Amino acid sequence: SVTKSMQEAINETQRRRDRQLEFNKSNNITPLSIKKNIEEILETTTEQDHVTIELENAKELVGKDLAKHIKDLEKKMNEFAAKLEFEDAATLRDEINRLKAREVGIPKKIIGLKN
Repeated sequence: SVTKSMQEAINETQRRRDRQLEFNKSNNITPLSIKKNIEEILETTTEQDHVTIELENAKELVGKDLAKHIKDLEKKMNEFAAKLEFEDAATLRDEINRLKAREVGIPKKIIGLKN
């Protein structure tokens, strides 16, 4: 069954759709679907989302436990978020995702790695 709020959302969506169709008709606009191959979409998405940070202790990490390092980064990320330093938290999140992807062997092209 459809609740009152669901019906209101459906009605609003229909109202907007009707308004868009009227606008398109009065301005001789024919909507067209975008056609891109999936690789092109993935490339642009990962290029925009990719962030690289320098690890202060990169040499110390050689031969160390990657899972522990990721856990440490997650702790720092949560600390940044708690202090409302969201850009720093996002940078660490991206680095954590990059490291996790490398750990499980996701191809570099998919996650936007250059090396």
